[in-house]
Amino acid sequence: MDAPLRAGIAVYNAGHHRAARDALADGWLARCRDDDAERHCTAALRAFAAAVVAAHDHDPLAVRAHCRHAREQFACCPEDAGVDVGAADAALDALADDPDRVTDAGAPPLVVSGTAITPSALGPPAAVEAAVVLADAAGYQADEFKAGVEYAREELADGDYGAITGLLCDFAADADHRAMIATRLRQHVRRKQRREADVAGLFD
Repeated sequence: MDAPLRAGIAVYNAGHHRAARDALADGWLARCRDDDAERHCTAALRAFAAAVVAAHDHDPLAVRAHCRHAREQFACCPEDAGVDVGAADAALDALADDPDRVTDAGAPPLVVSGTAITPSALGPPAAVEAAVVLADAAGYQADEFKAGVEYAREELADGDYGAITGLLCDFAADADHRAMIATRLRQHVRRKQRREADVAGLFD
């Protein structure tokens, strides 16, 4: 299972259902032209999260439609993806029968390899991808986080684990100190952007 998928599942399990739905929708759009099993798995997870959001919105017709679509897509999800399809199907059946259970008993978790993964359990690159979703959900300045994620992706592609990558992983994992971590991340991103601007200016 790739990093954006793990990130979307972890964000969902942390209770950010709308943000997870949107992140998984972006992941599905990135794969919508691919005829592969992972596309179906992404579509199933997106529909699962959408069903929970619809339950929060008290829209039972949408809940049942999303549950039906999720079950259809989970049927095409490969076993090696690690998603507990049996548990997901059981949760979808219960949700379709009683959409209000989200309010009464909480949203059902998404289980991967026997664990309901959360952002604190992620390492890079999945934690990096989760950080930008969580930041957007919490209203942090999106441009600086997106720039930070691009720098982190570059670091990881070069086999490096730099300061920006570390801060994004910390942001995903440590919900209690995100404001402080976001400030430090902003400082690092701006410093790097200034250095890049200074270098570019040498060639003007």
